[in-house]
Amino acid sequence: MHYINSRRMQKGVGMMEILAAVLVLAVGVLGFASLQVRAVQASGEAYFRSQSSAIALDLAERVRVNDTQRSKYLLAATWPTAAISAAPTACITASCTPAAQATFDAQEIIYDVQTLLPQGEVNMEPCKGSAVNCIYIGWNGTHATASAAGPNQCVDDNGKYVDGAQCIMMETF
Repeated sequence: MHYINSRRMQKGVGMMEILAAVLVLAVGVLGFASLQVRAVQASGEAYFRSQSSAIALDLAERVRVNDTQRSKYLLAATWPTAAISAAPTACITASCTPAAQATFDAQEIIYDVQTLLPQGEVNMEPCKGSAVNCIYIGWNGTHATASAAGPNQCVDDNGKYVDGAQCIMMETF
């Protein structure tokens, strides 16, 4: 009977096992790192959605309180995209007419959108295919409008979100 020297037959196998283990570990670490990056991105998106939802709700409540001026809130001129450098204070320190209150509300909402969201925009207009009004808030280059004019719109002419749009649409009275 011949005995095979098991040490001689396994020479170098330990090194191959170590290399395979390191390779498996490296793939696992890379997978975990990509998962972490995606989690951070999703967290940021959730933050922007929650901020924009709170702002849209604030606007809806302001319009409801100042119902006689609803048509003013629906004017495109009420929602300029130009930056507002400071929060307005006019109707905080003095009483305002309903029309002035509507202008003040719009300026305050625009200021909030521009300070809380990157490249934030807000708009209120009649909903597409509906009798109610819609509040649109977009960020990161998504325009706060409903139009088939381009890929950077929030929703299309049918009221459906455009793929990749970073925005919310809230139907209101």
